Amino acid sequence: MKHVLIYLGDETHKKEILEKICSELNLPHTFLDDEALNQSIGYLFQINGYHKKSSKESYHMSQDLMIFKEVEDEDIHKLNNAMKENGIVMERKAMLTIHNQKWSLKDLLSEIIEEHAYFKNREELKEYLIQASHFKKDAYPFLIWKAFETSYQKAYITYTEEKDPDKLAKNLEDFKKILSNMKK
Repeated sequence: MKHVLIYLGDETHKKEILEKICSELNLPHTFLDDEALNQSIGYLFQINGYHKKSSKESYHMSQDLMIFKEVEDEDIHKLNNAMKENGIVMERKAMLTIHNQKWSLKDLLSEIIEEHAYFKNREELKEYLIQASHFKKDAYPFLIWKAFETSYQKAYITYTEEKDPDKLAKNLEDFKKILSNMKK
């Protein structure tokens, strides 16, 4: 049966709007609090075989997350459109899978935050590569152009091949520094 889990983190101002939207779309949903961060996704969706974990540790995460169980793409599109019309966004979303149902909400959200940052950095690097592709060699001194050329090649390889989020972030910052020299 379809269901949506919603963790708001620091975005609690979205609750009333999300409640209204989910109700209008007939989407069964549950809002989760910080205590849910220690629980498995399977338990939170009330899947047989998953039980509540006792934990003395308490957590809070600032980012929000929506997790879908058996929700059709059409319903997700309607939900996204309704959120947009109401001026809210939830960038981090996940589908229940055989693998992540064993994860704690905290671990799933941490993984999605890392993936979100990776793809955001990758998109930013792409934009800088496009911008830099319009630079003209004869407009710069030889040594500055050589440094740029080397950095551009490294950035391109990073964009096309790098899977490590930390290396991607570092190479993005390095490329931005080179680009700032090109604008002087």
